[in-house]
Amino acid sequence: MDDFEKELKLGFLDEAEQSIADAELAFLALETEPENNEHINKIFRLAHNLKGSSKAVGFEQLGQFTHEFESFVLRVKNNELKVSATIISVMLKVTDFIKTMLADLKVNLDAAFSTEPLLTEMKFFLEIPAQALVEPELEPVLMTEPVEATVISFPEKLKHTEERISVMAGPQVLAKPQVLDENIRVSLSKIDKLLNLVGEMVILQSVLSQNSANNNFVNFKKTTEQLGKVTKDIQETSMGLRMVPVKTTFHKMQRIVRDTAQLLDKDVVLMLFGEETELDKGILENINDPLVHLIRNSVDHGIESAATRLAAGKKPQGSIQLKAFHRSGRLVIEVIDDGAGLDTENLKKIAITKKIIKNTDFLTEAESYKLIFAPGFSTKELVTEVSGRGVGMDVVKTNIEKLGGEIEIESIKLKGTTIRITLPLTMAIIDGLIATYNNEKYIIPLSHVHETLRPQAAQIYEEKNLGSVLLLRGENVPMHYLGDFFNEKSHKKETEMIAFVFRNNNKPFAILVDDILGLQQVVVKRPSLGLQSMKGVSGTTILGDGKPSLILEPNDLLLRKITRVEKVLNKNISPINKESVA
Repeated sequence: MDDFEKELKLGFLDEAEQSIADAELAFLALETEPENNEHINKIFRLAHNLKGSSKAVGFEQLGQFTHEFESFVLRVKNNELKVSATIISVMLKVTDFIKTMLADLKVNLDAAFSTEPLLTEMKFFLEIPAQALVEPELEPVLMTEPVEATVISFPEKLKHTEERISVMAGPQVLAKPQVLDENIRVSLSKIDKLLNLVGEMVILQSVLSQNSANNNFVNFKKTTEQLGKVTKDIQETSMGLRMVPVKTTFHKMQRIVRDTAQLLDKDVVLMLFGEETELDKGILENINDPLVHLIRNSVDHGIESAATRLAAGKKPQGSIQLKAFHRSGRLVIEVIDDGAGLDTENLKKIAITKKIIKNTDFLTEAESYKLIFAPGFSTKELVTEVSGRGVGMDVVKTNIEKLGGEIEIESIKLKGTTIRITLPLTMAIIDGLIATYNNEKYIIPLSHVHETLRPQAAQIYEEKNLGSVLLLRGENVPMHYLGDFFNEKSHKKETEMIAFVFRNNNKPFAILVDDILGLQQVVVKRPSLGLQSMKGVSGTTILGDGKPSLILEPNDLLLRKITRVEKVLNKNISPINKESVA
């Protein structure tokens, strides 16, 4: 296989993945609006194009499989097969299988597959007389126990087919390592802007060289300033190439809600908001699994059964809202359900039983909610296919924090729960304030800073429970030296220092530094192995003087000065390297 053919096939696989994602959304829409012909027409077009394109690039087996699927879809299109939950489930099985085929072909372009189980299932529908399937009274036969008629052999045959599919496809999918998509779709307008900026930079570089040769210092300085502006624009535009809408990831959650609700015999609708909100592709790929768990958790733990909801005066259909929006230079994702809410007393009882906390520990409402992030914690008494093993939420929290994000919970008993994830828009370049402490330089992300000020003596005092406090416009703000978190003592008085004020969930705190050198965009590098376990350090960077500097996460730094109860929670929720704790 020559390079051109390989490139052609890989290009097709990338496009095919998008087509399958579009088809899955169309299936779910068709289930909601079975009379809307546009949905089935779109599905048919996608199947037809996938068949033709796969054969054109040499994927014969994929082409033959999609040809059979096209025939299946055509029968639905011609009203010979009535749209039902069973038909939609078959379609979704097909897309799942094609996804597996595409993923395998990316690794091995000559991969072969066992397509017989799904082909058998589709052919069964194709062999049934059309009039037998459009009869309303026969429709339930496809989902219930066999009765008299030609199609009653169907359930047992389908059951056998499903078993073969699960044996064949299940382990095959689970055993595969996750392959991240290294490709990205970029709008032409972004490419054009970048090319124009590069052109400007080339011109300025030529002018700069000429001015340097002629010793024209005035024009040299002016050109340097212009070059700096263009460089910054190029940097921002280049970073924008990595920004993609959350739409694709959000749409995947519709399938998760459908499958989980069917498994639990619940009626749940998912509403999406802010699908066009953009996020760095690298971060987006890594929040997929946490989102899947949160959505499944909302369906399972949050939304009650229809009978329970009716008894509580609610609509039988539960709802989950998935929102994305930008706030203070960061991305916020919210998962909101209108379910039963969290019962703090029940959470504490379970935590005591599992020895996560002691029965003498006092927890605030917010601290009680955090218990669900403890390893091994689960409110389910019995293990089900969906949950109950006590794994998941602790992994969600860990994965979000690895991305430099935060997760918080708000809940009203019997009304519902909101889980809010806050993430950096990108982990590559950030705006940071360069702060000094004992002649060391630190980077504090600008997006975290609420305000800065030089404290006055009248604003500083000691409080029995809070320690050092900054009185800020009538509000008591706990105050810490930056060195407190690194076992370093300050050589200055508070009134000679600068206070950074942060607000964590509307709870303010201040950190004192010697001085602020200025604002700078910095390139974020992963922390070394020795620093990865140090809570409060999200990365490192190289400053203009060529020296390395730590990038700090203020909210995590604060966790180094916590109450005894919070230490117990922290021990179970997010282990800290003891050597890194001040």
